[in-house]
Amino acid sequence: MALKKAIILATEHFVHNTLDVDLNVYEGKVEEDAYASCISITGDENYDITIFIGKKSLEKMSTLFLFIEDPDEETRRDLVNEIANVVVGRAKVEASAKLGLHFDISTPEFLGNNKSIPDNDFEINFSFENEVFAVVGQKH
Repeated sequence: MALKKAIILATEHFVHNTLDVDLNVYEGKVEEDAYASCISITGDENYDITIFIGKKSLEKMSTLFLFIEDPDEETRRDLVNEIANVVVGRAKVEASAKLGLHFDISTPEFLGNNKSIPDNDFEINFSFENEVFAVVGQKH
């Protein structure tokens, strides 16, 4: 699936270039109490792309990305939205340049915390420095 490939490339770019850590595709699952942010894409592909990041993993990202070691609740919400925006925005660029796909993206919508990953059309789990997060796609 071309969109899934673009999301993997975009996530690798974010983690390597912004967080400056190594990234792996992960075989396990994200913890149940995850912060979630969703961006809709429409065009050649029509999906809701949701980022799920557990609190501990999000706090690690906060340290690496914002240099804030103990983020408050508002910062965690803003951060998961920003990560979704960066990853899906970069996926749009990758999809256009490398795969010939074109789509528009919405602004991120914070879905809450204490979220579990629902049934979906695709799920990619990633790990970095013993932390995990997931990017999930659901057709609409």
